[in-house]
Formats: sequence, structure tokens, C-alpha cells
Amino acid sequence: MRTLLVAAVVALATVMTAVPALGRVRTLEVDTNRVEFETITAPGHTYAADGITITNISDEPVALDFAIELTKPKDWDQVYSPLVIEEAGIPPSWDPCDVLAPGATCVVYLTFQTDRAGTYAGWLWINDTYRVKMRGVAN
Repeated sequence: MRTLLVAAVVALATVMTAVPALGRVRTLEVDTNRVEFETITAPGHTYAADGITITNISDEPVALDFAIELTKPKDWDQVYSPLVIEEAGIPPSWDPCDVLAPGATCVVYLTFQTDRAGTYAGWLWINDTYRVKMRGVAN
């Protein structure tokens, strides 16, 4: 009876350890987790110095979805976001990054643009899982 109980505990522990790993399989590699834009004078705009490189590290194609979450100033009432995806493509042809083949890379270029002074921050979300912090200041 004791051997059976020990075997059951070991089997349960093995299953419980493997469960979190199944839900967190990484499919993408993102080369940065932060983008700091140059300070601009409003109204104005600036581009991120480098693009964000996203690589499919899985064995399957991965559909890409991008979203920007903005931390707005308290009195912000504009309909546009000052943090913008300027361009996203697969080099060298710059085909769209809708679906990224295994081993393929997508480069995303960001822009900071505003017509008023303030500090702007936000997140670029990639597939609701990976995120890149963005920050821009306008004088």
C-alpha cells in the first residue's frame, strides 16, 4: 500500500510540474523590452533609433498581432495615439508580418508624435503576450 501511495504522489508531482510549462511555450524572441524616444518640441515627431526585431523561434508559423496601450495624461482627450507603429515588415522584401514563418524575422518601427507637451508612456503588445515599454517626452 505504501509503495502505491508513493508512486501516486510521484506521478502527481510530475504532472503538476509539467502543466505550467505547457501553457508557457515561447514562440517568439523579441530583441528589446524598452524603447526611449528622443525628446521632441511639440508639435513634432521622432522615430525610434532602431526597429524592434521579432523572430519566430518555433517550428510552426505564428500569426502576429500588435496593439498599443497608452498611459494617457489626465487631461488627454485626443482620439489618436502619440505612440504609433510606423511600419512592420519582413526584410528584405518588407512583406507584411501577418504570419511569421519558422525562423523568419519581422522588424517593427515606431514613431512618437504629439502636438502638446508632456510625458507619454505605453506598451507595444505582441500577441497579447510579449510587451515592449515605450516612452517619449515633448517640451
